[in-house]
Amino acid sequence: MKLFLVISMMVSAVCAQAQETTQSATVTSPYPPVIDPDPPVSYEQQVPFVVGKLKEYFPGDPMMLCIAQKESTGLIHWLPSGELIPVKDHDGDGERDSSAVGVLQTLAYLHGPDLKRLGLKLTNIDEYMRFNRYLQRTQGYNAWKSSYKKCEREGVKAVTQIAMK
Repeated sequence: MKLFLVISMMVSAVCAQAQETTQSATVTSPYPPVIDPDPPVSYEQQVPFVVGKLKEYFPGDPMMLCIAQKESTGLIHWLPSGELIPVKDHDGDGERDSSAVGVLQTLAYLHGPDLKRLGLKLTNIDEYMRFNRYLQRTQGYNAWKSSYKKCEREGVKAVTQIAMK
């Protein structure tokens, strides 16, 4: 009987600790939001603005427009709050599954050292685009491999026909 009580108390302690760990894990995310305190356009006006920026930084490259369409689901860069659009919550737990942000879903955590070295900030749309142009030139479309493959499969023209006008 004593052994049963000891084991029962140990199991209770382990369960309580696991519950505490789970609760504290849901309070903070390893990927905090990236917020532009002053987006240059309103939420409603951003699609033509973002398309213009993509054309400016990737001239004559409809593949990057297609990739952006796939990455951001609708060429959305900012949420109404000014937060750069985060990666989708794939597991439905309400937390970010990645540090990917913005229209091209740039990995803020992974690329943080390069951004710092280059003196660029993701919160500034021009610096964001310059950094993604840097990624495209140094890694090619492989930086967005999944979206690139979708664009190749579906055909760039079909996805970008209207936006490139």
